[in-house]
Amino acid sequence: MLQPQITRWSPVAYTPTSCHIVDRSVVHSPRPKHAVLVPVARNCCMALSMEARHLIVQYARSRRDICSLARVCKGFQIVAERSLYNTLSLSGTDTTMSICNVLAGQPRVAAYVENLTIVVRDDETTSEEGASSNPPEEYWRSVGAGLRSVHRLLHLTVQLDFIGHSAHSWILDGCQFKLRTFHCDLAWNIHLVDFLNDQDELEDLYILDFPYPVDADTQVTPAQPQRPLSPPPPPVRRVLSPIPRIGSMPKLSILECPTTDAVSVLVPRRPITRVKTCFATSDIEKKRRELTTLFVNLRLSTRPLLALDLGDSSYNADCSLNFLRHCVSSNRTMDSVRYLGTLALPVDGRERLRFYGLLRGLPHIECLEVEVTDWNPPPTSFAALRAITNELRIYCHTVNKVVFVYDFDRVVITVSDDGAGGCVLGEENGGVADVIWREA
Repeated sequence: MLQPQITRWSPVAYTPTSCHIVDRSVVHSPRPKHAVLVPVARNCCMALSMEARHLIVQYARSRRDICSLARVCKGFQIVAERSLYNTLSLSGTDTTMSICNVLAGQPRVAAYVENLTIVVRDDETTSEEGASSNPPEEYWRSVGAGLRSVHRLLHLTVQLDFIGHSAHSWILDGCQFKLRTFHCDLAWNIHLVDFLNDQDELEDLYILDFPYPVDADTQVTPAQPQRPLSPPPPPVRRVLSPIPRIGSMPKLSILECPTTDAVSVLVPRRPITRVKTCFATSDIEKKRRELTTLFVNLRLSTRPLLALDLGDSSYNADCSLNFLRHCVSSNRTMDSVRYLGTLALPVDGRERLRFYGLLRGLPHIECLEVEVTDWNPPPTSFAALRAITNELRIYCHTVNKVVFVYDFDRVVITVSDDGAGGCVLGEENGGVADVIWREA
């Protein structure tokens, strides 16, 4: 005889604030005054397969709904935890400390974390006087404890959106996870280098800090004292900055770094295929020497280069033409390049023809990033950008995408086949430009 299904009414606390799972309960803070009654069958998910539970959680409208589902139906607890903790984006001192303490105290929950972003913002570290200040040491200790608990972490971002002390790389000490992508705003020091030495699966690395190289044999003698008869002080010996050991990061293929000095340390003997970096100087003669050194180091990669984005404090046609000459003369390094930037597009017609002529020496180029800030009037309309793209494609027909940079704005013009032997030009959001070089 069939028994009627018993339905009970369970109170579910709906709140727009964040929530976290501790052991077998979902904790909400703050708890609202009124609860919503939701009918829940006693054995609501006993008959559901694990695949069905995953689908239900996947199509939940928000993280709040997932929390509510886990609260009213224990059969969804594990699936909900995996969904909630798989990707964490933490900001705010109190919130970050709270979640990191949960991860440190709940290894079962920490095992679900694969993607972690920790953001320290300027408005969260402002002192009473209005000046920016660093988070307390207790904050960094909590973050370090949380990182040491997430053994299955694959993608880590540590973003410092404030001006202050960044030498907290020690939070990476003792971490056992093997990353695939790492976005790091922490200071370059022995703690960070030791961590990178253990990253055998790392494929994509972004570093914000890198010290200028100083030769270990360089002797720096301080200014002579006022009394000529006194003996001069002993010379000060500068110490080399730590560098990763040879053979570390064997899978690293994408590198974004602040200066070309980092390229000389991180590219040789590694399968680097995509590089984004900047000139370390604004002096023209020093730039020429820096370019030569850059291409020497790029040549030492064990894989062909596919994308190169070289930033500058100021763009001009002469430097861009010199950059292109280095690219063309380094055919062994640049023969397979599909993305190249950032180049100042010459305003003068003859210089622009020389520019196009040099580009023809890159047979596989597909995307260019060009600066047009110096143009007057600026080619900011779609019609003007389309005309420049068509002109460029007369000489470089392999180009199917152009990123135009005007001041701090970017516009992407894409060329696609119309199916009738012609092409259609479309405009894309400038935010796409930030990832094009990674996908070239």
